[in-house]
Amino acid sequence: MATFEKIEKELNDAKDGLNKTEEKLKEFEEGSKEKKIWDLEEKLDDGEERNEEQRKGSRQPPSGKSQQPSSSSGGTSSSTSGKTSGKQNMEAQSFNYGDFKYISILSAGENNKVLECEFYGKPIVLKCTALSKKPNCLDELLNEVEIYGVLAKLQGMYIPELLFYGDLANGMSFIMGLKFVGSTLYHHNINIWQKERALSVLKKIHDCKVLHNDIREENIL
Repeated sequence: MATFEKIEKELNDAKDGLNKTEEKLKEFEEGSKEKKIWDLEEKLDDGEERNEEQRKGSRQPPSGKSQQPSSSSGGTSSSTSGKTSGKQNMEAQSFNYGDFKYISILSAGENNKVLECEFYGKPIVLKCTALSKKPNCLDELLNEVEIYGVLAKLQGMYIPELLFYGDLANGMSFIMGLKFVGSTLYHHNINIWQKERALSVLKKIHDCKVLHNDIREENIL
């Protein structure tokens, strides 16, 4: 009888954890619409002014756009200095395992995995965190999504593009889908030019008042 009661208690605790996860996702969606975004808008306005000046001065596109090293934001320890509010153009979605075609594991930790997958025929990187094992990390994951919003103007050029985020299998895991842009520098010899370009990308991230806090070769593409 004691064993049955213990199992029943664990099931109830798991249900409570999933309910809290759903509530936090809803709160994040509602709260993100009401957050102040003046800081990011000011940066975007400055960027538009600089782009306008460049268009007037020269019609040539920026050189080497497709060859810039990108920060993969591989860790979830990224933080902003000051405000973390950003313009969020997407909402959390719910996904099933059947939405993805598994290809390979790029990295794996105790509670998370980074997978190479296909999402309806398109190659993506899928970051998965098991909320059933670590429900308290949801705030940190939502903060990472928000940071991608702050870095919106760098996505696709200097950092991977965030395609979607939400829950997998009825809240069992939190996932983020990123555009696949290539392998990391972990298994490659890095030359001086690549190091300089990586530092340049890192400076652009810092200019947006964001600290990565996990700079490693496996987190640079």
